[in-house]
Amino acid sequence: MSLDGQVALVTGAGRGIGRELALALAGEGAAIGLLGRSRGPLDAVLREVAAAGGRAVAVPADVTRRDQVRAAVDTVSRDLGPVDLLVSNAGLRERAPALPWQADPDDWWRVVETNLRGPFLLAHAVLPAMVARGSGRVLHLGSFSKILAPAMRLGWAVANPDMLERLTLLKLAADTQNSTLNMAATSEYLSSFDIDAHLERALPVYRHKRDLMLATMADTFPDDVHFTNPDGGLFVWLTFPEDLDATAFMADTLLPEAKVAFVPGATFFPIDQQPNYARLSFSGVPDDRLVHGISALGRLLHGERR
Repeated sequence: MSLDGQVALVTGAGRGIGRELALALAGEGAAIGLLGRSRGPLDAVLREVAAAGGRAVAVPADVTRRDQVRAAVDTVSRDLGPVDLLVSNAGLRERAPALPWQADPDDWWRVVETNLRGPFLLAHAVLPAMVARGSGRVLHLGSFSKILAPAMRLGWAVANPDMLERLTLLKLAADTQNSTLNMAATSEYLSSFDIDAHLERALPVYRHKRDLMLATMADTFPDDVHFTNPDGGLFVWLTFPEDLDATAFMADTLLPEAKVAFVPGATFFPIDQQPNYARLSFSGVPDDRLVHGISALGRLLHGERR
């Protein structure tokens, strides 16, 4: 698939699914409009696209603000060209799930505006030009991964039937399909249980484990090893010095000496694989083992740097 000469506008492009989509679309030749609330993450993705030889523009905007959406689409159209593909990925959930009569009305409305008004405003801004040209595509998508169960690799998409058929064929070509059991179980769960109540119980647990892992890393890691502070998901992303190969370090040192493992980060790069990255999960490890494992990793990293 080649997207040479196409312009894609990706919302929520600073992190997560939006970031990966932006990089993948750029890898296929599309010029990318990166839209999100915060300038910093967008600029980081912009640098990644540019480093790989792609074209992009970063446009901070609030998708619930009609004037900001209009200005963002105008900026992308001016700098890159008319939008051929809108990927509406930005989404939000309430800060503190609650029963309807206990919910904060302003918080509830913020979620409604982001998840409903936002996609509408974006489509409202790009569709007239698409209709006038007789071409263009709009895709809304998200994922149940991490919010329902850690290994629930199940996403959702809303698009016209032709695009959904093509996405389905691509999915079949990539890995046949998601587990039918997982799809049926997710459907039954959403019909029978309150996913917001589940998240209300799970989020404080994961937040504690994330903070414990980050605090232990700050206390034990060398200064030239960097790590993210994630605001979602179950993982921390590590950046080692460029001369440290994460796969070799884990196989030769970390596993034999500490029985600690991480996921080497090279395969997460869609274009040029970088060996000095890794991903660590904090979700399923008891606190004492988490502290012990991260402390051992820090000790061995200090030894590796000497």
